[in-house]
Amino acid sequence: MLRPFSGRTAVVPNAPVNRRPSNPGLSKSRILLLSLLSAASALEAGTLNLKLQSRLNLRDFGFASGERSVTGLLSSKGTIYGIASGEAVRVFQLSSDLAAVKMLARIPGQATARFGRSDKGICLCTSREHGGEVFELTAAGELKQIATFSQGIVCCLRSGGVLYAVGAKDGNLITNRPEGDTSLPVGDKIPFEERKAIASDLFLLSNAVLLGGGGKLFSLADAKLTPLAVLPCVPGRESWQAVEAFAYNGLLYAGTTDGYLFTWEAAASRLVNRGKPFRQHAIQALTAYGAGVLGVGGEPEGMPRFFYFDPQRGFLLGGIPTMEGVGGLVATGNKIVVGELGRLGSVLIYELVGEL
Repeated sequence: MLRPFSGRTAVVPNAPVNRRPSNPGLSKSRILLLSLLSAASALEAGTLNLKLQSRLNLRDFGFASGERSVTGLLSSKGTIYGIASGEAVRVFQLSSDLAAVKMLARIPGQATARFGRSDKGICLCTSREHGGEVFELTAAGELKQIATFSQGIVCCLRSGGVLYAVGAKDGNLITNRPEGDTSLPVGDKIPFEERKAIASDLFLLSNAVLLGGGGKLFSLADAKLTPLAVLPCVPGRESWQAVEAFAYNGLLYAGTTDGYLFTWEAAASRLVNRGKPFRQHAIQALTAYGAGVLGVGGEPEGMPRFFYFDPQRGFLLGGIPTMEGVGGLVATGNKIVVGELGRLGSVLIYELVGEL
């Protein structure tokens, strides 16, 4: 277990927390108390009403079996792009009416790919058994390889001509420059295991690269990696935590492996724990929406659930989407576009019913 963080950052648990009663370290009386608190928190939350409008099965658009698991969605300049991973990687775009899928490019070989964040065009990274790449999607819809690595890449960010990436094998933060790569360790290993909880997203805020892995939130600025705060989690599970997704909408939001939502206030160097929308683990995806964020929580494989959060209203909880798991989430107007993980490989279009 990690020792308590001793830095100057204030961690403010200002929202009700639903803790899993299956934690073996809890007494029976505490389990009962936490179960009651969880039920009360759920009753206090409002309802998010989303209606399934259409389902675009990638099989119907010529995607081969084994190449349909949607592992990324991105909205750029009014167009929604997607990635399907598996025995090969396919990059595609949705039509403006969200009724059709057009394949743009294909990367051969078994890999999992995700979109990165970029201040110049669109980039994506791949994770393979023995390496990884970063590609740029050109205006012509073609892929241009801009970097290769000796390990798979989980996530990437490009800013000012510098590429940042997180390694799938060691969880290190890699800085790729023309003069060479540097690699910095992120967080601590899980006790009694030879692995770390690896960051799944990177975000650039005030000229600093933020990521969460190995139980802590980190900032990279001026080539120095600084721990900012311990990630919110079920007590005793600090080392298992990473940031699964970031989203910005006036505040920087982030979701953790244990399913907590938090905001980071850079000016005050303060992490604010916004709570846990569901008792299940993991925030699978986040996107800016309304005055806050729309997200998907639940176990990484199956039973995802929608939620909405803004600081004024708190959580609104939605139903269970008809899909295996979520690999991408974007919003456009009152339409919510969701990418389905797994062999079925569909893009689902939901519509907000009523108002938030």
